[in-house]
Amino acid sequence: MDEFEELEAELNGLKTASNLETFESLILAIEYEGVEPTMFLREEREYWNFAKRLGYIFLGILLTPVLGLGLFIIYNAFANGRFFDETDVAYCTIYLAERRLVVTYRMVDENVKDVEFLPVKNTSFVRYTQQDDVGDAMTGRWYGEFYLHTDGEKLHLVRVDNDYGERAKCMKVINQFAKEANIKFLR
Repeated sequence: MDEFEELEAELNGLKTASNLETFESLILAIEYEGVEPTMFLREEREYWNFAKRLGYIFLGILLTPVLGLGLFIIYNAFANGRFFDETDVAYCTIYLAERRLVVTYRMVDENVKDVEFLPVKNTSFVRYTQQDDVGDAMTGRWYGEFYLHTDGEKLHLVRVDNDYGERAKCMKVINQFAKEANIKFLR
């Protein structure tokens, strides 16, 4: 046992916390100060208000007897900002070429809730996987997901549900990202 092991662990924790603070300030600059990332791989925005939350709670109460599904819907009504306030929720995945990073984040108003990042290296690659969800290939639903792989770690980039047009658009964006980052795109 190393006598400096606890100190090293504490310093590593501080290093990670400072990275997260740096990413949070970068995300705020992108969202509010007009700083442009190299490219948006995914950008989804939701607007929540009191009426929408009330609708989710009502639907959740109705669907709670069905395998408890309503509890997830009710949780979603409370997880996206204050109940009586109007809230903007952003789900984004961005590529920062100057730092060779892909950052995925969820932001509720001015609060960064979830941040994940993965560096892009020469050995990195993007992989697309598609799976049938229900039924067969002709009548069933499917979903496809794009992942960035680096040194045994992976980061979820985009998900496409049962829409060939949307999949083609995502393929085009991911292809552009792979060319920009000079990495492989495996299908």
